[in-house]
Amino acid sequence: MVLGDTIYGSQDNRKCLKDRGIRFAGKPLGRPKKITEANQKTLKHEAAKRREEYLQRIPIEGNFGQGKNGYNLSYIRSKTVGHFGCVD
Repeated sequence: MVLGDTIYGSQDNRKCLKDRGIRFAGKPLGRPKKITEANQKTLKHEAAKRREEYLQRIPIEGNFGQGKNGYNLSYIRSKTVGHFGCVD
């Protein structure tokens, strides 16, 4: 599972991760599913799971902020190809 900013949840990046068997923890692309009585519990469970995964990102984002402010890493402005060869 990859916990990343939603900006990195593009179709290309999602496809790249899917080809490698990695799940992107973010909102699904496209139109939301219609809520019916048959799928209401499933959709609620998926939303709760997404929220839980989002909450796991908070300490990670805090460490990025600490690195940028505390260690003067805010001067780094370049992007590179990601670890998995996906587009950043």
